[in-house]
Amino acid sequence: MQTWNLVLFTLVLLFCDVRSSNVDGEWNGNKHEFLDKFAVTSGHHIYMYGNFTANSNATATLVFAPADLWKSLHKNVQKHSIYNNRTCTSVLAPLCNRTEGSYVYTREVPCGDVCHSQPENIIPVPHSQVTYKIENVSTQFYYAILVPCLPMESCNWSYSSGKIFATISYDVWFVSGDPFASNHDIFTYQFSYDEHGALVVLIIVIILYGILVPFHLVGYTWLFGKCDMPNFVRVFTVAMLIECTGVIFVIVHYITFAHDGQGIVVFYDLGFFLEVLADCVLLLIVLLIAKGYRITISIIRRKRLLAIIWLMYFFSVITFSVWTLFGLSKESDKNEYQEWAGGLLLACRLIALIYTIFELRSTYLQEDDPVKIRLYIVFFFVCLVWFLYLPVSVIVAATLNPVYRAMIVRTSSRVFDFMGFLGMTIFLYPYWSNRYFQFSHWFTEDEAARLI
Repeated sequence: MQTWNLVLFTLVLLFCDVRSSNVDGEWNGNKHEFLDKFAVTSGHHIYMYGNFTANSNATATLVFAPADLWKSLHKNVQKHSIYNNRTCTSVLAPLCNRTEGSYVYTREVPCGDVCHSQPENIIPVPHSQVTYKIENVSTQFYYAILVPCLPMESCNWSYSSGKIFATISYDVWFVSGDPFASNHDIFTYQFSYDEHGALVVLIIVIILYGILVPFHLVGYTWLFGKCDMPNFVRVFTVAMLIECTGVIFVIVHYITFAHDGQGIVVFYDLGFFLEVLADCVLLLIVLLIAKGYRITISIIRRKRLLAIIWLMYFFSVITFSVWTLFGLSKESDKNEYQEWAGGLLLACRLIALIYTIFELRSTYLQEDDPVKIRLYIVFFFVCLVWFLYLPVSVIVAATLNPVYRAMIVRTSSRVFDFMGFLGMTIFLYPYWSNRYFQFSHWFTEDEAARLI
């Protein structure tokens, strides 16, 4: 029973980290409370609006700051774990240096129907105490944070110690578009700009998988009524089905997210793990082909080294996944590959590439059949692209605006993962496998020819 309780507790922790456009919760005011970040681009506008309630006279300050101001605020916030009058003035000092005035970024909450600190030029969203409208700005993130401080004269801030130790509940929305409009674009309205297009890419990818998977299965099962396939191909089929299932889970999350601003986080995290698991299985198949298994040799050579390389990559992926969910701070503008876990994954991926090239060269030198030699040459270039797309996309993204980093890496990952499965499907298709692989007995030459 204790084991099952531990597993359940772990799962709850695993799925509790939510990135959503509708953020709600409770805050006891002991220290700052980071709400979320939301990206905007030039030519567009975003709104943040919502309500705050307290079970007493508790008050605090809500700050919605652009990236340049947030860097200074975040640096100050990280320095202090205990708040007092001096701490509040120190933490919020960067607001005093803004020529447009701190009222642009701050609201004192909770308040009445509409906060008195609301600028007159911003029309409040109905039934919302607080409304921020951000427009005509460069592409950047905006960060929302609650601090247990209240404004005073001469740009000083006081710690609301007598009031803040009560609970403040909040329900805040971040939207990309006009909340006053009757119709909204489901692909963009609830999404931060760094996630615009994510749902479109996922739908395109799953449509492509919807074509690729039947194409693969027809060749081995349906066309001739053969209900079995080589174990080598069966493992690849399972990997592709796992990948498809993961993408479907993520799509369900995003479709729900487009509706309610929160999505089904369990589905998103489960889909994420299924995708990385499928990636690990695909790597194992790549390593086996590089060794010439079922092409040049029928017995795997140097099994221990193969196991070490694959397990190294597998554990780096698990470490990276756990770090992404637990260790990566939403308050930072860094993406997951700029942290140590991402660097470890990229390093292990490059090691796996070097090992693959070494094994391919060794297999190439053993092979005398010119047809199979051409296969290894083509396979080498396909592997090179598949292994290098991730570090290249990370390097390119690191040179760009932080808003574009995650967008580029995630899109390239899903596109190139599909290309990897597409390439492997072609390699393992019966027409080609009859020529290259040592399981041609599953089909006669006439049967294989009919699959073209």
